[in-house]
Amino acid sequence: MIKRCLLLVLVLVLVVGFVSFAESTITTASEKWVIVDVPKLAPTPYFDRGAMGLKEASEKYGIDAYQIGAIDFDSSAQVKIVEDLIARGVDAILVCAIDPNSMVPVLKRAADSGILTMAYSSPVNESAITWDVRSLDDKEFGEHLWDTLVQFMGDSGEYAVLTGQINTPDHTMWFNYGIEYAKAKYPNLKLVTERIPTDEKLEVAYATTIDLLKTYPNLKGIIGLGAGNPPGIAKAIRDKGLIGKIAVVGSTLPSMGKEYLKDGSLSIGSLWDPKGVSFVAAYIAMLTLEKKPITDGMEIPGFGKIKLNGKVIIPGSYTDFTKENVDNYLF
Repeated sequence: MIKRCLLLVLVLVLVVGFVSFAESTITTASEKWVIVDVPKLAPTPYFDRGAMGLKEASEKYGIDAYQIGAIDFDSSAQVKIVEDLIARGVDAILVCAIDPNSMVPVLKRAADSGILTMAYSSPVNESAITWDVRSLDDKEFGEHLWDTLVQFMGDSGEYAVLTGQINTPDHTMWFNYGIEYAKAKYPNLKLVTERIPTDEKLEVAYATTIDLLKTYPNLKGIIGLGAGNPPGIAKAIRDKGLIGKIAVVGSTLPSMGKEYLKDGSLSIGSLWDPKGVSFVAAYIAMLTLEKKPITDGMEIPGFGKIKLNGKVIIPGSYTDFTKENVDNYLF
């Protein structure tokens, strides 16, 4: 009888111990930081590449970092996603804003509810965020795009600029910096019309370029801001038999521009690796949630050192893709 009682007690202890262990395991799993990236548009080749950086950070650091994007280039849809994330009570929201003005109120509500709010690649008013992870130095990049334009079309003549949307903040900064730079350095360049928005869609960039060629037959160059624009422009140049006559430069992925770089319709493409920027943003979010310091010059494992200026974090710079080197890049 005593043996049976002892055996029963032992079984109960083992059961209770197993349940406690299981509960502990479940609790640990549920305590992963939930970090959600809200891109301008998804799926797209650019933001799909960024999602790979989130996945790498998740696997490396045991966080739950992933992407939720709207299928349309629509700031109201982007705001709605953030509202849904607030209701779900995620730990951090990273936003690449289409319209920074519309994003401020909802990000402030997120911050007031205890959610870490961050911008990346596309800045938002600093009152609504803890960190602004830029892709690069925007002034340097804007000036570089105009330098590459002149490299291929010469320092005089007519040109046009295609952008994502007129209020897209990163594109706006590059454009403004580039225009100011050109006034001083390339005074004989002539912008034929205001920036033309395309929602960064290749087919819209293509149709817009066809119209530009009809309206401005003396065009010598076109700058595309947004990954879908340079390939769309280049395709139109190729189809119209104008390769070598009109320079096409801008910000695009090597995978999107490769075909056009190879045939010469795209003169040069310039960009950074979206995977790296998203990885850095997720890593910075994780450190901040863990109340660890973010400092100028700190090393991001496997990535390099960052520059810190107030709330602005600059993790790297751009790369130029040409027909000679484009095969070296896998994104």
